Amino acid sequence: MIYLEDALEKFNNLAPEVVLTIDSDAVAEKITTVENKYQISLSSLIIYWAIGEVKIDQIKDYLNKELGLDDKLSTEVESEIIEKIIKPITDRLIFLDATPAKTNMTMAQEKLIILEILKSRLKEELNSHPIIINAINSRIFTVLSVDHDFFGDMEKALYENQEKITANPIKVAGKLVEPTVANWLNDFITNYGTDYFTAVNLSQYITDSDNTKKISNPEKEIVTKVLLIYRNLKFFPETFDQVSETKWEILPLRISATTGDSGLDSKTSADIDESGMTALEIKAWQENQES
Repeated sequence: MIYLEDALEKFNNLAPEVVLTIDSDAVAEKITTVENKYQISLSSLIIYWAIGEVKIDQIKDYLNKELGLDDKLSTEVESEIIEKIIKPITDRLIFLDATPAKTNMTMAQEKLIILEILKSRLKEELNSHPIIINAINSRIFTVLSVDHDFFGDMEKALYENQEKITANPIKVAGKLVEPTVANWLNDFITNYGTDYFTAVNLSQYITDSDNTKKISNPEKEIVTKVLLIYRNLKFFPETFDQVSETKWEILPLRISATTGDSGLDSKTSADIDESGMTALEIKAWQENQES
């Protein structure tokens, strides 16, 4: 097996979508859950797997030799690693893959993932790196190029989203309700109707409405993003009049909470700290130093 330093270099040279997916908060949470359950460290293993140095059928052997687990325990841990960490990563990367006519995921499966994002995973996805958001938008528009009616399905999923995106209840039509995506949309529509709205209208709502006056700037940003998604879905293609197709988006990129403007962050590789390493790489390095 190659030295960890060489593995880290190979990992950081993978496609940005791969690095960002594996180094995401969602994957980190899954890794930590398995680590805490068995009191082991797995970041180095995930790095080695990602670069192809440790194959799926070699994970048990790695757990035996590198972590000192017995056969019974290594079999149990191997199963959890594959099911709870590696399979979700693999499925995510297959979805994000922009290869034309890919055969390892059907369009029906992609539609289900997109609807799940809009209905129950929006908060998580809106915090993703712009490169990942771009990749998701690419998959959405690929589906729409084949099935334009899918706009209606996506809009319905957004209306049904029960994720809480701010801390405290909000008042809609005189009643206190949970601060869900659905209820924030309802509040905006109650105030501004169902006609097309501009960035100026959005800015006025975010700045002056009774509910938004009581929320923090980060909360204003996510409410803004949700309303931009609503506009992008409901009023397509009017939303993108005189906008190049290369800049079309359903999920907005990083935006100003007060203007509603969106734009791709200048960073085009994984989020890194001053050492030039991602969070997963740092953790793997620390594991190596402690072993």
